[in-house]
Amino acid sequence: MAAEWVSKAVRYATEHSIDVIEATPESEQAWLDECKRIEEMTLFHKIDWWVSGANIPGKVKAVSFYMGGFGEYIKHAQASASQGYKGYKLTPAKAAHAA
Repeated sequence: MAAEWVSKAVRYATEHSIDVIEATPESEQAWLDECKRIEEMTLFHKIDWWVSGANIPGKVKAVSFYMGGFGEYIKHAQASASQGYKGYKLTPAKAAHAA
């Protein structure tokens, strides 16, 4: 299902002459906040483990792993896609590529 979403995103980019699709800083932070919110509802936030970066000395503990379940993850992805990839910066193809 995730591969299908990526395939559709690539098709969308191709059809709309988009060279780059990247998360906006705001949407990236919102996603990290959501991941943290969900993690804090579990026991995982009480332990030091590799997902939070605890295995890297000096790294600030953070989690970007989505613990809300795959179905909810896909709902987030599909909602973005259905709104023209809301939360992503879509960079048009360079004029030189169009020639």
